[in-house]
Amino acid sequence: KKRLSRNLIASVLLSSLDKNLRAFEQTGFKSFREKWAKFDFLFGKELRILCGSRVETGFAEGVDEIGALLLRREGEVKQILSGHIVELL
Repeated sequence: KKRLSRNLIASVLLSSLDKNLRAFEQTGFKSFREKWAKFDFLFGKELRILCGSRVETGFAEGVDEIGALLLRREGEVKQILSGHIVELL
């Protein structure tokens, strides 16, 4: 068995994190949106989201350029900036 160096793994992770934090600082979430879409588990799924004291239900349509969830409900797309997914329907 070949063992990986813990220091090497930490160095690679920190280097990648630094690179991505610098990109985020310059362009915000916009430059990560395309990558995010490839791994978006929620896309197209029906959700129930608790937003403060109200519950929103709809279909996940990805995220916008600032990273807000886009929720389609009754033909309209609503931006969800904060909330807690309470149920996948």
